[in-house]
Amino acid sequence: MGENKEEKNVESVKMENGKAEEKKAGGTKQKDNEKVVKKEQTPKKAQESNSKVKKTEGKEEDPTKFRKVEMKDKFIEFDAKKGKSSHKFIKAILIIIMLLIAAYCMFFCRNLIILSNLKELASQYTNISNYSYESISNSKKHLKYSKKDNVSRLELEHDEDPDTNMIVWQDKDKNEQIIAFPAHNAAIESNDKMMDLVCRLPFTLADMGSLTDGLALYSLIYTDTLNNKECYVIQVGLNLKMWIEKDTGLLYREDFGENMYSEITKLEINNVDEIYKPDLTGYKINTSDAVTENVEQ
Repeated sequence: MGENKEEKNVESVKMENGKAEEKKAGGTKQKDNEKVVKKEQTPKKAQESNSKVKKTEGKEEDPTKFRKVEMKDKFIEFDAKKGKSSHKFIKAILIIIMLLIAAYCMFFCRNLIILSNLKELASQYTNISNYSYESISNSKKHLKYSKKDNVSRLELEHDEDPDTNMIVWQDKDKNEQIIAFPAHNAAIESNDKMMDLVCRLPFTLADMGSLTDGLALYSLIYTDTLNNKECYVIQVGLNLKMWIEKDTGLLYREDFGENMYSEITKLEINNVDEIYKPDLTGYKINTSDAVTENVEQ
């Protein structure tokens, strides 16, 4: 009886061990099956992803898209080049403007220095009252003028029309004036109203005063020789030119239009001793109080 019990116990133990091994075997088989399923699923997913890649690779690319990108790149490159060229152009313009400003500043400073020196030289003649000079003009008129204090005499001779020759004498201290016409042996005496006789052509620069500095802004100044005199030529615009002697500041020629000029041929300063009254012997003399002409030279 005892041995049967032991055999039954042994067999029950074996059965239990067998069940345990079967469970273990079943678990391992299940795990292996899960691994196999996973392995099978993995290549499927890979195949699906590969198929997606192949689909995307298989799609046709839009050529207009690349053309648009290419054109856009070209426009960007063109705009960049255009920007660079415009920048260079603006820079060149600015450089030219700066050079022109610098050149004008040098031009102005040079003119101002020359004119300041000439004005200083000419300033000594501002109030001069003793001088004489002779001049010729394009109209073939010869002018002789002399002045001492308040007495002056003007002689005008016209080569082509002698009938217009004239002599004007006046003494402002005595309030006397004579206008004589030698070709007609006639004269006019006036004791009341006298013409304003102003003949100061050589002293033009001195009479301009502070206006001389203004010429520096727009005048062209260069050198020239006139009757063996070294002169500065001051050109104002197209029509006016003045020949000013470098050493004295005196004007010796003035051009004031096409073929119009006056030129000093003789000039004396502080050398006038006496101014003679015209000899009216044989002249027909008229008295007039209405002589109001102006003579400026």
